[in-house]
Amino acid sequence: MRLDVGLRLRLLELLQGYQGGVVDLKVVRDLTDKVGLSEEDFKKFGVKVADNRIVWDSTVEAENIEVGDKGREIVCGLLKKRDEEKTLSVAELPLWEMFMEEGADVS
Repeated sequence: MRLDVGLRLRLLELLQGYQGGVVDLKVVRDLTDKVGLSEEDFKKFGVKVADNRIVWDSTVEAENIEVGDKGREIVCGLLKKRDEEKTLSVAELPLWEMFMEEGADVS
């Protein structure tokens, strides 16, 4: 799944408050480790904090990040819950499209 810096940050935000069983929490931890920005990512994408905002070079090609079946299930569950509660934001819409819409690429 191709995730640029913005989508990675949104996904981390979505996952941060996740509560569940120990197996699910380990899956979430592994996913956040994959999605999180490494020191190498900071250099590659030119990530900086400016005026209390995170900025990056959006011309750098997005990373391909593997999301397993269980991780996808958890993310889809969180997005569906937000949709049902009417708390899904416009900023999260690209995540919805990637994970929830038919034919979404989750490889």
